[in-house]
Amino acid sequence: MSERKKDSNVVKLGFFLSFNLGFHILFSIILNFIITVVLIGLFDAIKFPIFNFKFMGLIMFVVIATLLEVTVLIFIVRHLIKLVIKSFGLMLFVVQGVIFYLTTLLVVDLSFQAVVFVKIVVFTIAFLILKIIAIIIIQRYKVKYKE
Repeated sequence: MSERKKDSNVVKLGFFLSFNLGFHILFSIILNFIITVVLIGLFDAIKFPIFNFKFMGLIMFVVIATLLEVTVLIFIVRHLIKLVIKSFGLMLFVVQGVIFYLTTLLVVDLSFQAVVFVKIVVFTIAFLILKIIAIIIIQRYKVKYKE
């Protein structure tokens, strides 16, 4: 299979939002920031706060988590895609949760509130559901207007 055809399939599956890696990273940072802010608002509205944070800490969290996510995703897509398929995507869920936890250790102005494990799991599930919905909408828009 040619390299271009393989890359096209990776973009179609939703692992990447564009063939251009720079655009993908920028778009992912913006998308992850919007999703994170929406989730913080939703969880605060139902009296289940997830994070203690300052605004700059939130921005740093999203940027670092997105860069880690893209780096790990490139490695996984190139070397471990069969394992992802066999695990029905559960591996990506675990990786995303670990990325969120490691990022909170790196960012001083942001931390999960009490009962950290439960908050990470709940945030990761909600984050991935919203991200999948957003990627499906983006892909349908791209197909409708042919990029």
